[in-house]
Amino acid sequence: MCESFVLIFQEKSKDVGIIARLRHLVPCTTLLNIYRSLMEPYISDGLVAWGQATIAHHLNKIAILQKRVIRLMYFSDYTSHNAPLLACSGILQMNIGTQSVQELLFCDRSIR
Repeated sequence: MCESFVLIFQEKSKDVGIIARLRHLVPCTTLLNIYRSLMEPYISDGLVAWGQATIAHHLNKIAILQKRVIRLMYFSDYTSHNAPLLACSGILQMNIGTQSVQELLFCDRSIR
């Protein structure tokens, strides 16, 4: 379980780098589509696959990647809050510390 998660984390880190390079070349709507095709399936479907078997530390790494990519897309400062950016883009935020995995799954299913 841990080895596969590390591989997914490394792959998604590369996707963040792709978005970081493309943000100067394409509009934000295109970046949002790229995010939804490269990262969002792993976040939404990965929660179903990982479930309770994954410790919060691993899920927190994915949440940090999500925050980083949102800040990059909107050219936001590293220390700025990402909640307004997520709300503006319509992306479900991963709050590992305050919500359980089941609540995230319920929210994700009800939005679709």
